[in-house]
Amino acid sequence: PAELPPAVVALPVALPSDFPSGTYYRNGHAKFYADDGTPCIHPFDADGMIVAVTFDAHRKNEVLFRNKYVETEGYLDDL
Repeated sequence: PAELPPAVVALPVALPSDFPSGTYYRNGHAKFYADDGTPCIHPFDADGMIVAVTFDAHRKNEVLFRNKYVETEGYLDDL
């Protein structure tokens, strides 16, 4: 996966009227191959990525999506 600029994403259906506002965060592995194509030996060795999906009670048909790689020493060495 690539880092993307923040984007408003249209949902295929509207969220329920009682769906709360807030942000869902996910911290997990995302990049399973080094830039030279070498695969990670174990999924937990992959570079990490933070994903945020923000829900707004006044905008039931869309969410704000953001993502960013965790800039660890190993990730920065691979750049």
